[in-house]
Amino acid sequence: MAQVFQRGGKGAEPLQEMLTCDMQTKIWILQQYRWQESDSIRDRYTGKHIAEEKEELYYMERKFTSENFEAEVLKSEKPVLVDFYADWCGPCKMMAPAVEELANEQDDVIVGKLNVDFAPELARTYKVFSIPTLILFKNGEAVEKRVGVQSKAELEMLIK
Repeated sequence: MAQVFQRGGKGAEPLQEMLTCDMQTKIWILQQYRWQESDSIRDRYTGKHIAEEKEELYYMERKFTSENFEAEVLKSEKPVLVDFYADWCGPCKMMAPAVEELANEQDDVIVGKLNVDFAPELARTYKVFSIPTLILFKNGEAVEKRVGVQSKAELEMLIK
């Protein structure tokens, strides 16, 4: 490989540094640049294009907050499964993929998550003392409640 950096001048010309390299190094640099560029365009885990991912956001699990809970959950015409969770909770992280898969597969039930750290009043209202807790709402009423890690199959049985 050729020298990577070569000074183009002395003393008064310190800004005249040039990158000189052989073809292999140029290809490597271009690949690294393209990887970084594509990383901002595509999600590195799923490979989906960011624009596609934004369009699919509606179909992923919803994020409930104190502000939208009444409109999105209590006044929903469809049944709503709410996962009461926290970002720091290990069991919640274990269950997250099952909740997301269920949200992507279900059309007749809305599946979403509520972070109890940001909505403690809702956690108190629905007696969520341990997380993860899943509550199924129908016509604005909590009809089923499960505490602890649940499998996808158990979640499917809960909403049927």
